[in-house]
Amino acid sequence: MSASSSIPRWLHRFALFIIAWAVLLIWWGAAVTTENVGLAVPDWPLAFNRVNPDGWWGLLPLLLEHGHRWLATLLTGLVMLLFFGVVVTDRRRLRLPGVREWPLSVSELIIVVLLSVALVVAVAFNQSPRVAPEGQVVWGWLAIGLGVLCLAWLGGSLAVRRWSLPVRLMSVIWVVIGIQAILGGTRVTALSDALGIFHGSLGQVLFCLLLTVGLVTSSNWPHPGTMVEATRRQFLTLAVVFLVAVVVQLTLGAGIRHTQRMIPAALDVVTTGGSFFPAAGRGDLWLIFAHKAWAMVVLILGSVLALQSRRGLAAHPGVRRLALTVPVLLGCQVTLGISVLLTMDRFKLPPSTTLVQMKLSPVFWVTNLHVLTGLGILACAFTLVVKLIAAVPHRGKVTTQSGESTGLPK
Repeated sequence: MSASSSIPRWLHRFALFIIAWAVLLIWWGAAVTTENVGLAVPDWPLAFNRVNPDGWWGLLPLLLEHGHRWLATLLTGLVMLLFFGVVVTDRRRLRLPGVREWPLSVSELIIVVLLSVALVVAVAFNQSPRVAPEGQVVWGWLAIGLGVLCLAWLGGSLAVRRWSLPVRLMSVIWVVIGIQAILGGTRVTALSDALGIFHGSLGQVLFCLLLTVGLVTSSNWPHPGTMVEATRRQFLTLAVVFLVAVVVQLTLGAGIRHTQRMIPAALDVVTTGGSFFPAAGRGDLWLIFAHKAWAMVVLILGSVLALQSRRGLAAHPGVRRLALTVPVLLGCQVTLGISVLLTMDRFKLPPSTTLVQMKLSPVFWVTNLHVLTGLGILACAFTLVVKLIAAVPHRGKVTTQSGESTGLPK
């Protein structure tokens, strides 16, 4: 895995800015769910049949829901610029065997972007609750067909064309953004909690993809360089297991937040609904129990990963620091999770809350910080996996002064 050496530093910095914007978007989406205002605007892509409803920035439900849409729209524009930047500045020209040079041209990229936007807009207006003229429906389905063909072309190109890693990543990101936009809007029009959970989970996948772009466009990619193969394989296995555990935990949390939006079915910390094991048939309680029990599994796996890395990754301080950061974040996350349960029933904001009142609500900030900390744990786990995959393996052992073989490179 290697990025093109022609990618300039400003493009890497722009990728980091987009990652920061994505964090803001995820936090804002968490605020939407925390305050249960995901349906404050009943139509999509318009808001009460307007681009901007009057005074939307002055009322908390509209500020959160409509503001989330605007942040997502601006993120799409930023990703579009990054897509163009990666393609234009990547000077690699790779050929297929027996086929003339076939790089991704700017004109192709413009067509891809326009047809992808047409797909999202067409789905939006065909999902709109208002009755559309017959001609509009015909044109809408035509745009959907063109958009699907565009995505099919993009997927096929990823499979057969030898694009560089940054271009491949940006192509996947563009497809994910299109799916994410459709999921977010359809969740509103279809009133579906399942789509809301999928939308929230896919948002974190998108964040990981953007994080990868930030890594592969950096000047020191790949990192950490060479690593003894046995050491790399051992820690990669641990990191992948931990990453999977974190994803499962975040999915369970998303299920609770979207199906028990007002107040969770149980607010006790050690027990769940008054007993250690919930009663049979109480799916809501079992979901909370699974989230709390699996948190202990994640905590154990993260602690094992950190303890192993203290000695086993001494020659790779960057990767080692990532692993040692994990238990710190996990400790903060457990504390925040308990704080959410202790404050949820006393500080829930009513729908008519003003911005001044919002600043006085502990549960709003604690809950959203809980979500952001979970995102930080996911980022650490995912970055650790990517860096271990990118490390160049080699055979060798190092013997310490005591004569102990550590399996680390000299």
